[in-house]
Amino acid sequence: MRLLSASIPGISESKASHAPGAALIEFRGLIDGKHKDVIQAKVGELVRQALPIRINWWSEEEARERCTVVLENAKVKEGEAVRVCEVDGVGSCPCDETLVTSTADLGEVRVRRISRQKGVSKASYEVKRVGAGE
Repeated sequence: MRLLSASIPGISESKASHAPGAALIEFRGLIDGKHKDVIQAKVGELVRQALPIRINWWSEEEARERCTVVLENAKVKEGEAVRVCEVDGVGSCPCDETLVTSTADLGEVRVRRISRQKGVSKASYEVKRVGAGE
């Protein structure tokens, strides 16, 4: 997340997977485990702010310019529009499926762990959706 770069310099988000049980965000650069609390606090703040989430269809060129996550990790067919999830005031990334319209819809997000290898950090997390009864 761009919002983390002020607290953790030298990182950039490179790709993400939000699948239940395997959710993680991958960053270029090394994030020390001591930053887990900083990340957890920032995620909690974003959920509480109830930021709008919009779906856009952008040209490949616009997506390359505006997306937080590098576009080469997205499945893009030449000449087709790119489906982009944009969190108001935070950033945007290619997205196949978005099921929420606000960060508040996420419920509780818990950062599980941060792993590091070969200049890449992965922050895994889990979501307990509001009203999901879990």
